[in-house]
Amino acid sequence: MAITIQLSGHLADRLLEKKIFTTTQVRKIFNCGAFIIHAGFMIGAAFCETAVSTITCLVLAVGLGVFSWSGFGVNYLDIAPQHASVIMGVSNTFGTLAGIFSPIVTGYIVTTPSADEWQIVFFIASGLFVLGSIVYGIFASGEVQPWAFQCCEDDSTEKKTAAYENNYCGVED
Repeated sequence: MAITIQLSGHLADRLLEKKIFTTTQVRKIFNCGAFIIHAGFMIGAAFCETAVSTITCLVLAVGLGVFSWSGFGVNYLDIAPQHASVIMGVSNTFGTLAGIFSPIVTGYIVTTPSADEWQIVFFIASGLFVLGSIVYGIFASGEVQPWAFQCCEDDSTEKKTAAYENNYCGVED
């Protein structure tokens, strides 16, 4: 993870720097791509017949899944720089719910350590990654949102841009 997260951040920055993709496109490519790859390796793990191959699939899923951090992990700063800390706190609170409930759900599904029961767990996880990819792909943006501006009496784009870039709302020093 330590290596791939550095690589993903650098690659995302290069794509933006060279203007190959827009911010929204980079965020969607990295997040959705990583989620789909993660889902694929989870499905692969469901069909593995040895512990080594299962662990390999899971390590690759997590290792390549960190590419999503170049998508959603910095998206808070893209859409609302002034409110990024609050948005991240709220979203991480809801995101933590998966970490709380997944062992409980897994405990209900896996009553005996059989491959069939673990397949169900891996399929559910894969389905959630695919669903997350679809939702993010449809609704995500990499642009500052209109609600993110703290105060702008004038709704003109010029005024909002100045407020964003200079962190003020038309008030002169």
